[in-house]
Amino acid sequence: MKNIAQKLKLTAVNLLIAAALVVAIAAGVLHWLDKYTAHGTFIAVPDFTSCTPEEAATLAAAEGLRVQVIDSIHDREAPRGAVVKQNPAIGEHVKAGRLIHLIINARTSEKAVFPSLKNTAYRQTLQTLEARGFRIGRIEYMPSEFRNLVLQLKTGGEEIPAGTLLPKGTVVDIVLGSGNGSTLAPIPSVKGKTLEEAVAQLRNAYFNIGTVTPDTLVEPGIALNKALVYLQQPSVDTPVERGSDIRLYVTFDPRKAAMPDSLLITDTLTLIP
Repeated sequence: MKNIAQKLKLTAVNLLIAAALVVAIAAGVLHWLDKYTAHGTFIAVPDFTSCTPEEAATLAAAEGLRVQVIDSIHDREAPRGAVVKQNPAIGEHVKAGRLIHLIINARTSEKAVFPSLKNTAYRQTLQTLEARGFRIGRIEYMPSEFRNLVLQLKTGGEEIPAGTLLPKGTVVDIVLGSGNGSTLAPIPSVKGKTLEEAVAQLRNAYFNIGTVTPDTLVEPGIALNKALVYLQQPSVDTPVERGSDIRLYVTFDPRKAAMPDSLLITDTLTLIP
């Protein structure tokens, strides 16, 4: 009986020692894994947008991250060669050494073949040019018996041959025939419309867009496409030559855009108290 008790005691001691070793080894492994994987330590992903790939790489290295450019797109509003998208997103928590994928704006402009539009109807020409990614410049008139027929398409004062490969966003001026008879036309009212809508309506009515003046409520650098027209000059009561400039005054205050012209001081373009 005494031998049995001693053996049981020895077995228990061995089991306790083995258990202690297992616990110690497990604790050591977990500690090593925590250290290796930086458990509980995160890095907030910086904002790489508007950086060049070189600037993004420097910023990433300073934060213990890596970057890789995986694609490029054409964005007319963004600086060429700058980062426009990133994954993971800004502020997302990642581990040190994480690879951040970047998409940049192409360094060169996307190009398109210039279409054959001579002797085409004006409004069809507008639609085709915009669909191809070109920007509409000025409307000009020259003598011709065919009123508002497209006679020439120019950029920088030079006529554009059909089939020319041009960067998208190229500004194209349109030369139209003046036709016979009066060239006066009524100006459509664009008051209360967004600038984007007003520009389209005035162009369709054969007028050019003159200066666009924001009021003092519009912060510098803000895009004006969705601003509202609160005043236009000349007024709608004055017939003018087709191709004339129409000056537009815009605001983001819908109350001002809805006010009658009689309540605006047109020389200073401020509200009457």
